[in-house]
Amino acid sequence: MNNNNEEQIQAEVEITTDDAYPALWVRLLDELIDSGITFGTKYTLKYFEERLALKADTMSFGIAIGNINDELCASGLYLSQREQLGEGYIVLKEDGAEEMARSRVRRSFREMARAAKLFGGIARNPQAEISEKTKERLLKCEEKAAMRLALMRAPIATAKKIQRLE
Repeated sequence: MNNNNEEQIQAEVEITTDDAYPALWVRLLDELIDSGITFGTKYTLKYFEERLALKADTMSFGIAIGNINDELCASGLYLSQREQLGEGYIVLKEDGAEEMARSRVRRSFREMARAAKLFGGIARNPQAEISEKTKERLLKCEEKAAMRLALMRAPIATAKKIQRLE
């Protein structure tokens, strides 16, 4: 192998945004943090589209924003299009972020209850063409989902009892 610096390597390689490392959303997250992102900060849609190299109406864009939000949540920050009329994003104020968290908790309860019902519904449906083994597995899944739901709700019920005693 010759390491002569005067020889140029010829390669026909197209660099795309898929090849970006770190991912563009990670770069944007770092930029947001470095610029001092805080409650109430507004960003235009164009700002995000340019930095993510994606159009706002694509699934990839939504996934990137979701990834950014997953990281920002640890700091209590949440990017939202709420009341932005499609013009961009705002970092929700403290009360708005709290309401978003509460909404997610309510949604998780509903989804866990639906999952439990669906597992059981499949297992008990006489039209379902499933083996006895699959039926047993689905019933166990239903039971686990119901138990998880009960455990999710338990701390809330316990906290309410404690408040009543005080």
